Amino acid sequence: MKTKKKEKKVTIKFVPNRASKSMVIDNGEELFPLYIRVIFDTKSTRFPYFYSLPLAQTIHLSDKDNFYVVSNNEKKSIKPISKETIEKETANYFSILENVIRFEYDFSGENEYNIVGIFKRFLRYEASILKVLNEELSKKFEDYLQDILTYRQFVTMAEHVQMSLLYEVPSSIQLFNFVYNKLGIAIPLSDDLKEYFLALIAFRDFKEFENKQNIKGGNTNYRLYDWIVTKGIQGSFRKFLSKYDFQKKSGKSSKEYQIQFLEEKIPQWATDNNFNVLKSVNELVMQSELMKLNIQEMKE
Repeated sequence: MKTKKKEKKVTIKFVPNRASKSMVIDNGEELFPLYIRVIFDTKSTRFPYFYSLPLAQTIHLSDKDNFYVVSNNEKKSIKPISKETIEKETANYFSILENVIRFEYDFSGENEYNIVGIFKRFLRYEASILKVLNEELSKKFEDYLQDILTYRQFVTMAEHVQMSLLYEVPSSIQLFNFVYNKLGIAIPLSDDLKEYFLALIAFRDFKEFENKQNIKGGNTNYRLYDWIVTKGIQGSFRKFLSKYDFQKKSGKSSKEYQIQFLEEKIPQWATDNNFNVLKSVNELVMQSELMKLNIQEMKE
């Protein structure tokens, strides 16, 4: 009988960064910036903690780890904070960080994984899935358009993108509509791009559906972490797709959905097997710049 391999321990704890410039409080005691130290598989790394803080604030602690204060960028004390409060606020953060480490270790392989750099990678896992999907599809679409548009048309589109960036990040669907409606070009999309566009629309509708179901109100912010690490939302998305009607998206009720290929016959895969949408979403996620960087760095 094969015995289950023992899970490696992940140690995450607070440490004062004594190498950094200290902050001296009224009683003359020196306080140091709060750092997180992570130890895993005989390797360790440390980084500053600011996960639940406003950007202009940080936490300093005493050398004996018994006194904490929230401070501003000028290293002036704002208010004391108890260790118990910090531990309570960071419990979920520590849990997420441990989950990321275990995911990366399993993904990269026992002899390949490098814990160093986990701080930057952790921040990337916090990115919105919808934003990542939009950016990756926009990039693929722009690459595709280079073989379709003339130089002047492509420059006009690029100028439009730059102007849009002053107000908001243009989505791939907005980009499509600009070329189709403003330039008046009927774009013969490849099957891959059709699938990616449909997957993006389906995921956006899923997010809107989840927002309406959210009894606490507000937006449901699905992160890369939720899709890749815990995979918790994949089951919910699959359930949503089982009742999702792609054919309704061929109507003209919403300007955002006035896309040429959606007015044509919906690809057979979309009606026969909705679960292929998960594959398309996963491909866009794993091919994104954020995930490419994470995969590269976790093995360096």
